[in-house]
Amino acid sequence: MARFLLLMALLAGACLRAQDPFTVETALQRGPPAVLAVTFRVPAEHYLYAHMIAVEPVQPPGVTLAALTTPTPKVRYDATFEKDLSTYDNDVTFTYRVDGLAAGDLTVAVSYQGCTESMCFLPQRLELVAGAGAAPSAAAAPGDADASASAGSWRDLAERFEVVATGSGYMDSDTFIAFLRSGDSGGAAAEENLLSAVFRRYGLLVALLLVLPLGLLLNLTPCVLPMIPVNLAIIGAGQGQGSRSTGLVRGAVYGAGMALVYGLLGVVVVLTGSRFGALNASPWFNAAIAVVFVILGLAMFDVLVLDLSRFQRAGATADGSRRSPLLAAFVLGGTAALLAGACVAPVLIWVLLLATDLYAKGNPAGLLLPLALGVGMALPWPVVGAGLSVLPRPGAWMNRIKAVFGVLILLFAVYYASLSVRIIMARQGGTPDSAAVDGWNPSLAAGLQEAHGSGREVVLDFWALTCKSCMKMKRTTFKDPAVVAALEPYVRIAVQTDDMKDPVVRGSLDYYKVMGLPTYVVLRPRAE
Repeated sequence: MARFLLLMALLAGACLRAQDPFTVETALQRGPPAVLAVTFRVPAEHYLYAHMIAVEPVQPPGVTLAALTTPTPKVRYDATFEKDLSTYDNDVTFTYRVDGLAAGDLTVAVSYQGCTESMCFLPQRLELVAGAGAAPSAAAAPGDADASASAGSWRDLAERFEVVATGSGYMDSDTFIAFLRSGDSGGAAAEENLLSAVFRRYGLLVALLLVLPLGLLLNLTPCVLPMIPVNLAIIGAGQGQGSRSTGLVRGAVYGAGMALVYGLLGVVVVLTGSRFGALNASPWFNAAIAVVFVILGLAMFDVLVLDLSRFQRAGATADGSRRSPLLAAFVLGGTAALLAGACVAPVLIWVLLLATDLYAKGNPAGLLLPLALGVGMALPWPVVGAGLSVLPRPGAWMNRIKAVFGVLILLFAVYYASLSVRIIMARQGGTPDSAAVDGWNPSLAAGLQEAHGSGREVVLDFWALTCKSCMKMKRTTFKDPAVVAALEPYVRIAVQTDDMKDPVVRGSLDYYKVMGLPTYVVLRPRAE
């Protein structure tokens, strides 16, 4: 159990990426008097709470700061706090007189919290070093500290455009053309995800009730569906009338593993101010899934023998340890939850984003949403464990069922193996031709520069090789003559997101608040 929980924690940590979009720059000018300048970069359609901004000296000891200039904030009504609050919605610089600094660098702690109209980010506290007479030191948003240099060019250009429409998911030709027209008319704002829209209109209780059936659907994701025969064997389904109560208990424990994993994942994501990323963007993850599915597929054809029945028997093992069928069911349930999450189901991202937003706004009930998703995923398994215990005993019909599942599992193994190869090729600059569409610029900075120079509007396509809907869009909708004609006036930019280590990928996903793939964003040049 300890090893399993450690593995879950490591996997969860590997899937996290920060989402705070604000940046802070510091500059120290020697005196007398010495003056510290702290500049907050505020993206378009974002704002900072004035009362949450604080700058405190850290090193060397004995240094004090006295405010020299404080920008005048704007007063706006805040629906979260239900009162007027002072905010900054553009770049601002605070200056301080530095007393007691003899020589060397100055380290300060900068605290702030920012929001958009639809969500708030967690409070931040950064420790920055301001050197003597050096160029300003910049602290990127959490997770982007190594990205400031490479991300700066596109970020500066992005500030010169406004978002007029956002859409996601697969769209046929007519739907995509209608989406473009909504951006032309200015009638579409940045799209809310379904769960956030339900919460805004009906409240937390209705959103919570919606999460349960969405969790139920996670059992049908490609990562979990092929494992159903294995899961049934471990929880003991199909063992005869007398095992109904045993199947019920094991199914409930199996479901409890699912619920606990999502509950813990939600707590980690929300409390660390991070976001669940795309684990399946790793070629090694996809290769490992392919190997697992090959083993399971061969077992369905009896090429390999997997004695799953040993997980159903209590007693001592050969090394003297105790075997627990309930523990096996619990661990497998948690594993199934992680695999489902690795498929990057949009609903999981919706839930985690809404949970983070609610908690950041002071509502701790947001922590319950990921747990509710896990409960929804767990709901059918006690019934399956008890109800399927009345199935007929294995016979020739079962061999045919095993063969069908074996073929399905091996097909998934081929799919994940091909994904692994294609991701490696993409990261080495050898993206398969099938992933390219004529007329789309693969460089975000170059595309934005072209649009800025020509004054044209922009269509961004955030996609990945691991996204089936993305690839379908490239094979169908984006090659439709009507869509090609509708896109002709736009500068078209295809942002490939398979390499989550790329600072431009991480930064642009955060900047445009991309929740799932594919996502399309229409940009319009700002009025000078």
